[in-house]
Amino acid sequence: MRASDVVVRFVAGAATSLFSALLGVFVSVRAAGVLLAFPAILVAGLTLLESKEGERPAREFSHGAVLGAIALASFAAVTAASIEEAAAPLALALAFAAWVAVALVAYGLLALRTRARGG
Repeated sequence: MRASDVVVRFVAGAATSLFSALLGVFVSVRAAGVLLAFPAILVAGLTLLESKEGERPAREFSHGAVLGAIALASFAAVTAASIEEAAAPLALALAFAAWVAVALVAYGLLALRTRARGG
């Protein structure tokens, strides 16, 4: 990996983290917490992928990231809804099951859409 690639990743990751911190200070900790689920490396990775392999692979990778974030949100929602009512291991097992189910359905639907479009 070239030094310039490392610098791009660092700057993009640092910018995402800084934005999250500022959001936490000036808006709310909850709003900032949502951004912390967004991997800071994603921005840099998409930038490098687009510059090296083109727009289409970067777009496809970003679709996967969005689907992963949706699955992560389902994990958080199930955890929040069940953690006070059930034992922690059970709540986390339910949240994990929700995450897996949502991710598999989302990626399956994306695969069907991609095939239908001839991709």
